[in-house]
Amino acid sequence: MGNLLVRGKDAQSVLQYLCTNDMVVENGRVVYTPMTNKRGGFETDITVTRLDDETFFIVTAAGTTIRDLDYIKRRICKRGKNRA
Repeated sequence: MGNLLVRGKDAQSVLQYLCTNDMVVENGRVVYTPMTNKRGGFETDITVTRLDDETFFIVTAAGTTIRDLDYIKRRICKRGKNRA
């Protein structure tokens, strides 16, 4: 399995944007969620554990870890540009 961390004051809003399920959960909770593209097509499924208010631990399939990390990074960058 692949492990990723999303950290920072915008971590929750970034994951809320990327994931189909609600990321507003109590610390320590695990959420299983798909990530979809802007057309609603399936990209990947992951589990996200909220560690604290600004840290989320993602577990993804070993075979798609690099692809999923790249997808998350690209979507964060596009999202940031859209907000400016």
